[in-house]
Amino acid sequence: MANTVGNGKQEDSIIISHHISGDYRYDEHPDEDSQQRDWETTRCGDRMTVNRQLVPLKILMLLVHGGMAALYPYLTLHMRSIGLTFVEIGVIYAILPFVSAIGPAIGGAVADKIGNYKLVMIVCICLSIVTHLLMWFAVPNLPSPVTYSLVNVTSLNGTFPCGPEEVPHYLQHGMVQPNCEVAPGRRGTLSVGSCSSDCPADRASARICLSGKRDSDCFVWRDFSLRFYSDVGFKDSLSVNHSVVADNFVDEGGKNMTWITCLHGEPCAVRCKLATDLTLRCKEPNAASRVKPLALYVTFRFLAGITVSTVIPVLDAIAYQMSTDYGGDLGVQRMFSLIGVCGLPPLSGYLIGLASRRNGFADYSPGFYLFAGMNVLSVICVAFMSLSIRIPAVDILRNVGKILKNPKVFVFILMMFLAGCAWGFLENYLFIFMKDIGSPEWLFGMTNTVSGLAAIPVVAFSTVIMKYLGHTKILMLCMIFYGVRFLSYAFIYNPFHVLPVEILEAITTSLLWVVASVYCGKIAPDYLATLQGVIGTMHYALGRGAGSLLGGLMFDYLKARLTYKIFGGSCIGIGLFYALLHYAWLRNIPAVEREEEGPKLAVGEPLVRLPALRHVLSKKEEEDVVEIAKFEAFTPLSMTFSGRSGNSSLRSDQTSARGDSLRRAISQ
Repeated sequence: MANTVGNGKQEDSIIISHHISGDYRYDEHPDEDSQQRDWETTRCGDRMTVNRQLVPLKILMLLVHGGMAALYPYLTLHMRSIGLTFVEIGVIYAILPFVSAIGPAIGGAVADKIGNYKLVMIVCICLSIVTHLLMWFAVPNLPSPVTYSLVNVTSLNGTFPCGPEEVPHYLQHGMVQPNCEVAPGRRGTLSVGSCSSDCPADRASARICLSGKRDSDCFVWRDFSLRFYSDVGFKDSLSVNHSVVADNFVDEGGKNMTWITCLHGEPCAVRCKLATDLTLRCKEPNAASRVKPLALYVTFRFLAGITVSTVIPVLDAIAYQMSTDYGGDLGVQRMFSLIGVCGLPPLSGYLIGLASRRNGFADYSPGFYLFAGMNVLSVICVAFMSLSIRIPAVDILRNVGKILKNPKVFVFILMMFLAGCAWGFLENYLFIFMKDIGSPEWLFGMTNTVSGLAAIPVVAFSTVIMKYLGHTKILMLCMIFYGVRFLSYAFIYNPFHVLPVEILEAITTSLLWVVASVYCGKIAPDYLATLQGVIGTMHYALGRGAGSLLGGLMFDYLKARLTYKIFGGSCIGIGLFYALLHYAWLRNIPAVEREEEGPKLAVGEPLVRLPALRHVLSKKEEEDVVEIAKFEAFTPLSMTFSGRSGNSSLRSDQTSARGDSLRRAISQ
């Protein structure tokens, strides 16, 4: 830990977070008071120094988020390249958020239960690497959903409807398969056999015309029999199923003709038997051969979604804990994740294009290799991070349940879910809207770059923003700015005008998640990973999935602009209603704090503080420290080690021989 001391210098510390298995009670705004105390110990000069203890965390944030940014923008294209249909992709994306929802909550609870964030993080990253690489190496290209075969047709039943104007004819080929069509590029012949007519005999005879109404190309229908036409361009009939029409052909005299029609004063028809060498292309479903590879991809994709969605909340919990332990600014740590998000996609896209041109097919392996490589470096980084040991949490479900019952916390999580709905709808359908209004392909990536660059300063100064606004006002503004974004899209007709609107994503997405991380740390430091997982599930999984599903249905039935107007008005209304609810009710409700026996400790205050230890603890020393923490967790005590040379003093209300011996071992 890097504590700020009187002379402005920093001293190294080892923190063991305390946990007392007591009930939770309500007190008057402890989170606001503790936030103020934090800021009373923060000076502008601290921002200009490099906290070496937090450098690995900054690298970890860049590696994890950069690795995801190198792969995830290209996963849809990869799905298309291996043969998934748009319907299959849509179904996967509709189900994936709900499947991924189980990861964050379980991963966070496990991390708090065993008290070892580092181990859980390493396991989750390793599983994420394996599952993502399996999508590339273990899933073969899917066979086409249909198979095609060429069918030769030798006879046709021609029907030539007659009337005062030209009426399309149709030649029924008798192939009853609904998926047969004229083979592209194939031309044939047409030999007319016997013909009959149901036109009135007392009227002028029906005339067959080969080039519109020109008399020179018309003749009595009886003369149509036994004629032969070559180089016939057949087309599928748009009016009658299982039929074709003859288009652009050559008659017996070598004259080019365009169309066959029948003219008569009253509606009737001429029917003929025709011989031909028409070639049809018929397709049949090929679902059986796609089941296994599709099942493999869905399995690995869902597992990858679960593991990667677990990594993020655990990483956020680590970031908050280390920022607190070592006197860092959480916003500055998050800023490095945005640097990775902005910098890696262009590099990945360039390498993918290079590999595709070299190999002659769409090769997305560089994206997978970048993801795997950066996550391997992440594992190494986590292994060497100086992360404080936490006492394993107990009664997680009961205590977290009590926290969630607090109206302030419950409404906050509900708002995170609604913000996730807005984010999921925007993320999945903005590019479709931009394409509809004529956006070039490169502009899609530019929107991410603009939003990422705009978010860097906002996140870097997020602590300052939270100091002056507080999490409640920021959450209100996030929902209102979502509404502004949606209403802006509704009135945009030039795709380049989307770019300035994307600047607001710095607040609606990046700043919001920093606020959520800090809020979790304030209300439940002992269950940090669990609560991060709950909020991550509500926002990134359930909220995103619900917003995507609802937005897709509205996009289909109400069209884009009306959908954006409805979402925009709803988000602004939700933000204003939350403001009204807060000032009328929620701000008068006390926040959550522990209730415990013996001397009170501030929320998040460490039970054991060893500021003067400059060396790395051995495994035996570390076990001794943990043993003291466990022992004192059930004893009404306040224990502090102080001094720069290793001398220690101890204050306690109750002691034991075991505690004394352990303390003596550490002080030595």
